[in-house]
Amino acid sequence: MLVLAGTLTIDPSGREAVADAVRAITTATRKEAGCVDYRFSFDLDDDGLVHVFEAWEDEGVWLAHMQTPHVAVFGAAVLSFGAKNLFEAFQAL
Repeated sequence: MLVLAGTLTIDPSGREAVADAVRAITTATRKEAGCVDYRFSFDLDDDGLVHVFEAWEDEGVWLAHMQTPHVAVFGAAVLSFGAKNLFEAFQAL
């Protein structure tokens, strides 16, 4: 299993638009083969911080996910609000 955990930093003025983009990508991604879990959480103390958690059956299905149209749409949407991210990947033993 591949687990990714990270944060996405956004311009707080775009929080609602990013939330809309999160809803769209989450709905599509959770239907993908190999997706074990896929979640975004907006930080309660920092309007510009979003926590991200992903779990995939293996790296191959995650790589396929990264090539989907909904990932491209999401990336364009959050980049328009100055998104920067930091992720760490963990491979289950």
